[in-house]
Amino acid sequence: KNATEHALPLPLAAINLLAALPRFVGSDFVFSDTAGRRPINGFSRRKTRLDARIAQLNGGRPIAPFTWHDLRRSAASGMSALGIAPHIIESILNHRSGVVSGIARIYNRHDFRGEKAHALATWAAHLDRLEHGDAAGNVVRLRPQ
Repeated sequence: KNATEHALPLPLAAINLLAALPRFVGSDFVFSDTAGRRPINGFSRRKTRLDARIAQLNGGRPIAPFTWHDLRRSAASGMSALGIAPHIIESILNHRSGVVSGIARIYNRHDFRGEKAHALATWAAHLDRLEHGDAAGNVVRLRPQ
């Protein structure tokens, strides 16, 4: 996107998840539907299959319609609710527009790597709490302390 490399400092939870996935011998692709020859594609077809599987697991009832892009929006909204600054979220999403634009973008060359690492670790911890709850009881803490 934006014809520039976009590297993100993944949180340990994401690294562990990716490390646990099976690999294609001789391929650099983690996600492939051609045994590692090419990256995964055909996302609309996959979305149709995912919707059908969700409905099947939900007693035949589909969930509200959503797109792949909604996952990015949910992450951005969730990070915002956790107190992550908008320009850090924009940087994570590799957006060129947004809070840091115009003259600020020209002069501010900081890559926000540390801030993005903190934001993604905070988001990962939030997702973990949603999945597993809070060890202190049945209250799920939505904001970091």
